[in-house]
Amino acid sequence: MNEGLIPLVIAVIGASYAGLMLKNRSRHDNLVFGILVLVDAGMTAWRGLNVLTGGSIVSRGVLVPCTIGTIALALLSFEFIASFPRRTPMRWGWRIAALVWGAAAIVMALINIDGPWKHNTAIELGFFAPATIVIFILIARSYRRTPQSDARVVLSMLAFRWAFGFFAYFAAPLLGIFEEVVWAETTIGSMIAFVVIGTAVLRTELFSARSAVAEVVTIATLAVLVMLGAGGAIAAARLYVPEGRLQDIALFGATLVPLALTGIGLKLYPRVERRWLAGLDERRARRLGVQGDPIPADAAEAITEASARIATFGDGSKVRWVPAAEMPAPLAAELLRNGVLRRDEDPTLPTCLAVPAFGAEKALVGAFYIDGGTLDRDTYLVARDLAARVALVV
Repeated sequence: MNEGLIPLVIAVIGASYAGLMLKNRSRHDNLVFGILVLVDAGMTAWRGLNVLTGGSIVSRGVLVPCTIGTIALALLSFEFIASFPRRTPMRWGWRIAALVWGAAAIVMALINIDGPWKHNTAIELGFFAPATIVIFILIARSYRRTPQSDARVVLSMLAFRWAFGFFAYFAAPLLGIFEEVVWAETTIGSMIAFVVIGTAVLRTELFSARSAVAEVVTIATLAVLVMLGAGGAIAAARLYVPEGRLQDIALFGATLVPLALTGIGLKLYPRVERRWLAGLDERRARRLGVQGDPIPADAAEAITEASARIATFGDGSKVRWVPAAEMPAPLAAELLRNGVLRRDEDPTLPTCLAVPAFGAEKALVGAFYIDGGTLDRDTYLVARDLAARVALVV
């Protein structure tokens, strides 16, 4: 087996977790972290593709693009840690300063000076070493501020990922074990980080373990099919189309295959969820069975019916509707900013789970307060769907 396949498989798993995180991209930290994981998975895939085609994992053709990608990872890490979990995003002043530092780092990557890290000496000393220190300081600060175990797992594994990467590119060249450690960082380090961080983040989003695994396996399978289709199209263009302009056109067409297959996969996903994932997850099956059922047109009747459905789906949850006019102003502002709120993340919340209902132009109409019973992602999705429809009639 070609060793390049291992990083490619790991990249697919990472991209699958990123896709799930981005499904709830209305939350700033989810959006940033989903992009961060996609960038990391993209660099892992780039290393795998180069090895698959006969290159070295530490060749300059691999290291230069990955250096630029790691600069992006550092900037995204600053942004993510500053707002995780559910905190105010980084201020624009700090964000602009970070972007300027990142732009300077790209210039450093092009500077070739003598040193123990050869062509990377300038950027190692001028960006990666201090950036790693800043990341550890931010992680320690966020770790102290959050009591949530899942959030602390995410922060700890992010520290592990950066420590492993820093050792691979800063210390390993000095010890003469650069290529060996880069392989370990690309495979072992990436795999552990993707799975542990991805699962922990999904748990903070109320995914059950079974639901998370089922979705990751499904998305990973679709991603593998896209990758195989793309590889098959490129191989066919090289093998069966004569060299010259016609082959160039065929290769260009092959680059469009992944986009087409991805579009087909997105269209098929709802059917896959109903026909396959629902069979693996009883809660998901129940949710898909009740979502979309009509509610009364009268506002009071709609609220009563929606509350009863949420309570039934939550296995006895206590549900009450609170109009926006009756909410404390700080709570209403928090719902507008972050959407769903949970008491395990904010002990001052007057309910275990608050699911907002937004009207036109995202005006807050009210929220369902849910306590007790089964509070998981499927309960939240049912409540969110009903809240959206209640907002239309209130």
